Amino acid sequence: MTIKIGKKPIEASQLLPREAYYSEEWFRREQEHLFSKVWTFACSMDELSEPGDYVCLQVGKYPMVVLHDREGQLHALHNICRHRGSILLQGRGNLKGGILCPYHRWTYARDGKLRGVPQEKELFSEKLDKCTLSLKKGALGNFRNLIFIHPQEQPSETFDEFLGDLPQHSWPAKTEELKVLTCTAWEMNCNWKTFVENAQDGYHLSHLHKSTLMGPSTGRQEWQPRGRHWHWKGLDPIMSTAMEKMSSIEKAKAGLSALMSGWKPLPGVDVDSYGGEVFGIFPNFAIQPLLDNVGFAKIIPVSPNKTLLEVFIMVAPWSSESEKAKRLKFLADFAPLPGVGYAKDGDPNIRDRPLRLKDITGHPMESGNFHVEDVWQVEMIAEAIESPAFEIGPLSNGEGETALSYFQQMLLDYLQREEGGLNEQAKSYTA
Repeated sequence: MTIKIGKKPIEASQLLPREAYYSEEWFRREQEHLFSKVWTFACSMDELSEPGDYVCLQVGKYPMVVLHDREGQLHALHNICRHRGSILLQGRGNLKGGILCPYHRWTYARDGKLRGVPQEKELFSEKLDKCTLSLKKGALGNFRNLIFIHPQEQPSETFDEFLGDLPQHSWPAKTEELKVLTCTAWEMNCNWKTFVENAQDGYHLSHLHKSTLMGPSTGRQEWQPRGRHWHWKGLDPIMSTAMEKMSSIEKAKAGLSALMSGWKPLPGVDVDSYGGEVFGIFPNFAIQPLLDNVGFAKIIPVSPNKTLLEVFIMVAPWSSESEKAKRLKFLADFAPLPGVGYAKDGDPNIRDRPLRLKDITGHPMESGNFHVEDVWQVEMIAEAIESPAFEIGPLSNGEGETALSYFQQMLLDYLQREEGGLNEQAKSYTA
C-alpha cells in the first residue's frame, strides 16, 4: 500500500512495524532524519512579545533558541557557544543584556554576533575574527503568529513549501490577537507516534470520550490531507450538539455558568455553525480552535517510550485580573484534574515537573477530562506493545482511522527521502 501526498486513502492499513513504537534504532533514525530536518513549532509570538524574550527547545539533535532582539527582530539560533560548545540558555525567560556563556564568559549580542572574549589579547595568539564566530543560525517562519524554526539556515524545503495549502484552509479565529492563558505539561509513558495517532483517530471520539467530548460519531466528522498535514472538522455545530445532549436543568446551569464566567466566543467564530476543527501539523504539532479558545499541543519525543505533551490555551486578551480568573475557572471546570487541581494562575498545582497519570486520583474514565482519558489509553497501548502477542488488527475505514495510514506514509516517505532509501524491513511495509 502506497499513499501519495495530498491523497486521502480510501481504506486504512497499518504501515509501520511494531518496532517503530519502541525501538532505539527507529528513535535514532527519526531524530536524525526527521526532526533534525523538518520545520518544528517553537512558540507563539505572545511568548516573544518583549525585547530579550527567548524560548529554548530541542530540534532533533540540535539545541536551539528563538530570541527577540533590541530591534524587534526574531532570530533562530543554535544554542551552543562557539568556544567549547556549552549550552548557553535554558528554558525560557528575558535577557536584560546579551547572551553570556557561563563557562568562559564569551558574550554574544541578541542577534548571535560575538561581542566579547575575556583576556582575548593575553591568551589568544592571533586576533580572533569575531565575524566568523557568531552563533550558528537556523531558519524561522511565522504562520499566523505561530513561530516555526529549522536547524538549517537555508533549508532544502522552504517554510511555504512545508505549509503547502494549509494557509488556504486555516481556522476562523484570529489567533494573531490572542494571548496565552494557561499551560499544562504531561509526561507520558508511550512513543510519540502513539499519541499523534490517537489525536488523528476519529473512531474513538464517541467511545473513549463518550462522557467528555461526547463524539462526534464517524458519520458527523471528516478529515482531509493538507500537504503532509491533517485537517479534521466536526460537521455539527459544537453548541447545538452539546445542548441537545443536556437536560433542561443542565442547559440552565450551563447558561448560568457561561454568564458568570464571562464566557464569550472568539472574534471571527460563528457560534451557530462552527463545528470545531483540529489541524495536525506534520509531524508532531496540533492546533484545536474552539468557540472561545484555541488549544495547541506540542508532542515532544523524549525516548522511544517516553513523550512530553505540552498543551497551552490561548484566548482573547482579558481586560482585568478578575476577568482572567473567571476564564481560568471556566477552563478548570471543563478539564478537571482530580487530586491535582489548578493554581490561581491556571497552571496545575504540580510545578516542579510535568503531570503524570499516577498524579490523578480515581479511574481516568471518571476524571471528566478528555486529556486524562487519552493519556491513560496511549499508556495502555505502550504497556502491551512489546508483548510477542501484540499485533494491530484491522483498522476502520472512512473517517475512522484512515488518517493514521496517511500519517504513517508521510513519515515513511520523509525518512526515505532523507536517508536515501529505507531498510528492507521498512520497505516491506510500503509495498
